[in-house]
Amino acid sequence: MDEIVLCERHSAGPRQAAILGLKSASFFQRIRIKSPGFSILEVLVVLTIMVALSALALPLLEMTVVRARERVLRDSLRDTRLAIDRYRRERNSSISPFYPISVASLLEPIPDTHLKPGGQPGPFLHKLPEHSFLGESPIFLWDIRDASGAAWVAAVNNASQQFNGGVFDIRVPVTKMGGWETALDGSKYEFW
Repeated sequence: MDEIVLCERHSAGPRQAAILGLKSASFFQRIRIKSPGFSILEVLVVLTIMVALSALALPLLEMTVVRARERVLRDSLRDTRLAIDRYRRERNSSISPFYPISVASLLEPIPDTHLKPGGQPGPFLHKLPEHSFLGESPIFLWDIRDASGAAWVAAVNNASQQFNGGVFDIRVPVTKMGGWETALDGSKYEFW
């Protein structure tokens, strides 16, 4: 709220009042308005400092987001590869295929007829591996290597895609990564 402070009253003579067209000299007052806010210059300086700090912080924020996505991606790859290894250890080696027939088969227990004696049936994964660079979309997009030694095959939206020799390995696809190819440490995602 503005505070109006009335200062001393100046008395003017009739001649001064007549010159100004006033009936009485008592209207001569000096009024000073005192405002508790900031000046425009102070506000501009603060805004400039805030813009400069946000410009410095934005790249750090983006790097933190990419680093978190990379961590999720590495964890997904590690968990899936460990699940493939555990599946291979628990499966009866005399029954083909020795590896899981698909990535989705890691979500289900091994049938008793295919389980090695004393083996744990699984499941070896609780959910399909996450691809953190594709956002919130539930797309399944990985390159999978068949255990028979074939080249990498792109598995797009098909975690149940079956492979003759079984799933030997999984990796980040070389293409269709939304422009993401190189990690923050300089390595290529496809070699993780």
